[in-house]
Amino acid sequence: MKKSKFTEVQIVKILAEQDQAKTVNDIFRTHGIGQPTFYSWKSKYGGLDASQLAQIKAMEKEPAHQDSARRRFLVQMFSLTA
Repeated sequence: MKKSKFTEVQIVKILAEQDQAKTVNDIFRTHGIGQPTFYSWKSKYGGLDASQLAQIKAMEKEPAHQDSARRRFLVQMFSLTA
């Protein structure tokens, strides 16, 4: 999958431009994006601001850390019993 040239924070700011009475076509031209890209971003990030996005990212990282700690604990427990 191709890496986006825009960060998620930039995407949220681009979507916010529509609320500032900019036309969608102007947003397309200004940022060099296509209509399908804009509307897929809108379906994924619509209604979020930068602080809400940061909270979501923090919550996504948290379980991964807990899962790795749980795996290390289980490996240690199984290595002690074997």
